[in-house]
Amino acid sequence: MRINRQEFDVVTLRSGIIWNVQCKNNFVDLTRVDSDAAAFARYNRRLVRAYEKALVKERNREQLLKMRLGLEPVQHMLVSRFPVVTNNPRIVVYSRIAEFAKRADAVLAA
Repeated sequence: MRINRQEFDVVTLRSGIIWNVQCKNNFVDLTRVDSDAAAFARYNRRLVRAYEKALVKERNREQLLKMRLGLEPVQHMLVSRFPVVTNNPRIVVYSRIAEFAKRADAVLAA
């Protein structure tokens, strides 16, 4: 979806709430990091920080979604193709996409 030249990856409505989902496809040659735990940890930390910044960016432009869709509540999530390890419930690894609704419910409950 595009609003005022701003692109949103996936926007959906669920129970009267706008869900804005960013999709990230950070490709890395896994052979470079899977045999080196320290390299994986560094790459993971860098990705998680970048993803959290992306979520902040989405929050800062949520007024565009509110204006276009005429609804007030907006929630932001991010789906990562790369298998990151994080405690952030808003970051969902693609291999666990089946848990998306459960994670979204947990975000609302928090």
